Amino acid sequence: MAGKYILARCSCGFATGGMIGKRLSCGRCGSIKNMVTESTHETGRELANSVKTANMPQDLRSELDKRIKKSKTYPKNEKNNDPSKTFTKAIIELSNQNSEISMSKLEVYFDENGHSKQDLLNCVGVAEIEGMLSRTGPRSWIVLDF
Repeated sequence: MAGKYILARCSCGFATGGMIGKRLSCGRCGSIKNMVTESTHETGRELANSVKTANMPQDLRSELDKRIKKSKTYPKNEKNNDPSKTFTKAIIELSNQNSEISMSKLEVYFDENGHSKQDLLNCVGVAEIEGMLSRTGPRSWIVLDF
């Protein structure tokens, strides 16, 4: 089965992505012509990673690959692989009597549940934007609406 997202490269060298059937334009030069499809992807996350890699300089790409291979691997948690569900559970379990929560507790919880720090930062950012958390310090929040 073919994916529903495509990675396309413009004649200027910039790669961009979009849904199959939608018109793509280059994010660098704005051209809609000379876009060549390089690959298809099933999910938006796969596409985003592919676009990021395609636009990264080759020397940085090889350095990043080396670092990823050396980095700590997180165990897959089969029963809960959605970071937002882990974040919800963390807020419920870790907030204190005053509804406060710290980044250090969240980092440990996410690590134990097999999620990356980037997953945690994304969840915290969304929670702040949606008004569920309010920052009380550089690494602490109060739970407002949950």
